[in-house]
Amino acid sequence: PAVGRNSGTGGRLPARAARLRCAGACEVRRTGVSEHVLDERGRACPYPVIALGHLWQHLQATPGEHTIDITADDPVAVIDIPAWCHIKGADYERLDDTLGSDIRFRIWFSVPA
Repeated sequence: PAVGRNSGTGGRLPARAARLRCAGACEVRRTGVSEHVLDERGRACPYPVIALGHLWQHLQATPGEHTIDITADDPVAVIDIPAWCHIKGADYERLDDTLGSDIRFRIWFSVPA
């Protein structure tokens, strides 16, 4: 599932964002796909998309396939996250059952070598 690429600013994730969002939640599986988890529950718009953007920038420095699973509970995320994916050229799917308050998406994209 190849998608677009953001030119970015060197792929650096601010230390605070790295500590809060990535600590223990990022790993590379044997398939060569890096998998990342963002839990943005309790954070209102625009913070879930801002956190997604920070991680995206960070990953632009690492060629290969990436997935990001993001969970939010702000109802606006249903609009914001797909719009963000469309702008960035990333593929996504909604994972939640729409009955609970949590909104979950899986986003995947490639960074060329």
